[in-house]
This record gives sequence, structure tokens and C-alpha cells, in this order.
Amino acid sequence: MQHFYERIETAKELSKENKLDKALQQLDEAFRILIYEETEEPLLIDGKMVIAVDAARKITIQVLDLPEIERNGFIDNTMDFVKKSIEDYLQDKITPDAFWEAMVELGRLMYFLEGVSEYLQKKGLPLGSSENPALTVALAEDGSMQLYARISEDGISLEEASDMQQSFVEAISDENAGSMQLINLAGKLLTGQQFKEAIKVYETIVFRFPEETAQCLNAIGACYYYLEDYELAIQFYMKALESGELKSRVEYNVWESCQSIIDRLSVRKEQMKWKFFFEDKFPESKHEIVLG
Repeated sequence: MQHFYERIETAKELSKENKLDKALQQLDEAFRILIYEETEEPLLIDGKMVIAVDAARKITIQVLDLPEIERNGFIDNTMDFVKKSIEDYLQDKITPDAFWEAMVELGRLMYFLEGVSEYLQKKGLPLGSSENPALTVALAEDGSMQLYARISEDGISLEEASDMQQSFVEAISDENAGSMQLINLAGKLLTGQQFKEAIKVYETIVFRFPEETAQCLNAIGACYYYLEDYELAIQFYMKALESGELKSRVEYNVWESCQSIIDRLSVRKEQMKWKFFFEDKFPESKHEIVLG
């Protein structure tokens, strides 16, 4: 277990220097050792081990607070479970086996986050390198990623657009393409401002992989938002909510679209229509509609 503790200490030092991508890599390696390395003696979950796991949890929180990572129910539930397990184990409320389960869940989340970090690194967008990243990533429980793009004014190069278009055509015609291959392609098309093509990919995903319906409908809404068809965007956002998309994500998107509609209108009665619509659908929202 010495290699486990050494990597935890290295991760702590890297996190102090805000090198969180490298700290995450050390944590991932540490928990791979902890979970998969065969040892002659049974694993002893003592005070030293609990302290190390708690240190890993705190560094993971730092990573999750980066703007590239979108917090969601899966992430929050995992972190809450790990924190409570640490507290309960220190108070002798749970068994070592129960605490081991929490360590495995934390290790699984680190593995997923390291995958995110590697993906962003390949895209030239290292984790933690920008306060306003071009891409943000949402993780699902199965480790799959959904990409969200901040569209830049200068867009992408013609060569990149051509490559995306070719990938789009190939993926749509390939019946063996997996859901994540298509989701990542759609996200790439959205990033490249090829919204109509992205919509076609998301529609294909909904048809082939019904379990992905909620997030795809939400993403289609985003495409229509960027196409400035705000009413159609709202329709897809609400369908996404009905299909199980996170309410917090849909709420913000609908608010943004309603506000965009209102900003275009000059007749107060029409503005009030959309204000009432939003407040009726999300009565407890912290987002405020501002009339012109």
C-alpha cells in the first residue's frame, strides 16, 4: 500500500499548486492500486487509510469545482455517499466492507474524471486551464460524457468544419455507431456552430437509443436557441424535462430562452405572456425574468 499513500501525498502537493489535472492523475493511479493490486495481507482500513481517502475526497471536490465540470445528481450523490461513509466509519456506524464500497465509488468517479481530463487534453483544452472554457462536460453514471460548448465568435476553421461534416455523414450512415460516438459527434457539430447537422445527429440518437432521449432533446433545444428560434427551443427543453432531464438544467435553459423572446418584443402584453409562462412552469426559480 506504500505506492497508494505516495500517490495521495503527491496529489496533495499538486493540488496546492492548482495542478489539478496532474493531481487527478495521481488519485486515479492511487485508487487503481488500492482496488486492483493483489496483496498477501488483507487490506487494513485504519485511521491512516481513512485520512488518505478523505484527502482524496477533498481534492476531488476541487476538481469538481472547476468550470469544465458540470455538477449533477450522479456526482453530488457519489460525493455525499463518500463523505457520510467516512463520518460513519469513524464513529463505528458501518463495517469495513461498507466503507470499502464507498472507496470503490470514489475510485470509479476518479476514473471517469480522468477520462474527461484526457479528452480535454487531446482537444487542447487542459482541465483547469481557463475560467471560461470552450467545453464543459457532464458525466453520467455509466461514465459516458455529454459535451456542452460555449460558442465563440470566430467559430472554427473550414478544415475543422469539413472534418466534422464528413464524420457526421459517416456516423449517420453507420448503423453500428454507438450512442457515445454519436453524442460526442453531435457535441462537436454544436461546438462548430453546425446546428442543423447536430440536430440530425441528436434525432438519430433518440431513434436508435431511446435511453438517451432526455439529454438529446435538451441538446436539440440548445441548437434551436443558437439558431435564435427561441420558442422551438423552449418546446424541446420542456420535452426534455418530461423525459427525465435535470430540472435545474432545463430551468436555466427555458429562462434564457424566455428572456431572449422578451428582449425582442416591444408589446408589454406579449412580454408578460412569457414571463407568466416561465413563472408558472418554474414557480420556485431563482432566475428572474426582466421586462423591457
